[in-house]
Amino acid sequence: MKRTKLLMMVAMALVICLPGMALVTIVNFDDLPTPYTATDGSVWGPVPSDYQGWTWGGGWEVVTNDSFKSAYNNTGDFPSLPNAAYNGNGSEVMTINFNSTINLVSAYFRSWSQDDAFQSWSATLVTLKGYLGATELYTLDVNLSATGMVLTPINFIGVDNVTFTKGSSDDQWWLMDHVNAVSLSPSVLLLGSGILGLVGLGWRRARKEG
Repeated sequence: MKRTKLLMMVAMALVICLPGMALVTIVNFDDLPTPYTATDGSVWGPVPSDYQGWTWGGGWEVVTNDSFKSAYNNTGDFPSLPNAAYNGNGSEVMTINFNSTINLVSAYFRSWSQDDAFQSWSATLVTLKGYLGATELYTLDVNLSATGMVLTPINFIGVDNVTFTKGSSDDQWWLMDHVNAVSLSPSVLLLGSGILGLVGLGWRRARKEG
């Protein structure tokens, strides 16, 4: 009985401490090179398909803060400098496969505008869908700003892949930065399940002895 009580106390302590054992991933694209200059003056580079251990699909690219502002006369800096990601070639659907189950907490979004105003090439809406395998769990419409990056709560819990679909099939662009995702260390999950299993075993033995 004493052992069972001790295990229960350890299990409760683990539950309390789990948030502190979470692995927080902030993806800000700032370590990516931008070796190319487009004809419009924007300075850009590709996002590798395996960047940060995730699988990026659809042709993600990054643009520098300074060139985005100067080439298009926009104000307002990216939340994390110098880069932000965007849907390369104006692609309609972009994807991220996290290769594990995560909680997608938030990200910053904005439209690719000029003079801080929407243009024909500016996306005004992006729809996010969160999946676990092939099962759709969440959907979120993000209305984009023409004047700056906006922090957007996403709160997709327990997903392993997400799609980003712009509101028009035309070639229109949008940007994303400072992606915040949280996952639990596999060792922590294994430890937690093991302790809870021991608690259950001890409880059953205590019932038999009683």
